[in-house]
Amino acid sequence: MSKRYPYPRDEFDNADAASRPKEVHAARRTTWSKVWPFIVVIVVVPVMAFGVVKFIASWNDPANNEPLDTEAAPTVTQTLTDTATAPGPEVTPGEDDPTEPAATEVANTLKPPDRTLPVVILNAKGESGLAAKAQTLLRTDSWADVSVADYRGEATDGLSTVYYAKKAQLSSARVIAGILQVDTIKKDKRQTNGGAITVILRQDYIVPTVID
Repeated sequence: MSKRYPYPRDEFDNADAASRPKEVHAARRTTWSKVWPFIVVIVVVPVMAFGVVKFIASWNDPANNEPLDTEAAPTVTQTLTDTATAPGPEVTPGEDDPTEPAATEVANTLKPPDRTLPVVILNAKGESGLAAKAQTLLRTDSWADVSVADYRGEATDGLSTVYYAKKAQLSSARVIAGILQVDTIKKDKRQTNGGAITVILRQDYIVPTVID
């Protein structure tokens, strides 16, 4: 049993009850108020981190750091110089080009034919009198030393050929080939008889017709 206050109430005891400290009772928190801070952390923080990483990557991208093209436009002097030094079209020497020797010039560098050179005509075709007919054509052109014989080598179906032993005989071999109408001329000392110009008439040979 409580004891009564033995003293009478004074102004301190009669103080306004409203001015007295009241006990504070916390309101009851809802589930959403407990959860939303975690949701903010889960959603906002990754988004911010992604934005920061992307910004840093774009800042370090070499494509964004390429220097501006500061090359100046070519001046008129540079353009004229480049045009003057540019290679032109390649020119191939032709028949009329003075740098290309004509066939007549080559022929003029050869010695004139020596009609005193020994010439041997060999009949490899087997046609009777073939070499003698060719001999007559050369003697008509003033070739003095022309002899004939049958070809003793292996049978061949090759082309008739005028053989000469050295370069000094080339002009003479050409004249002989022209008279006998033999298209092939070769330098081959082994095919010549003792160094004489040798004509081998093979299966393709036909004696040219002489028109008076």
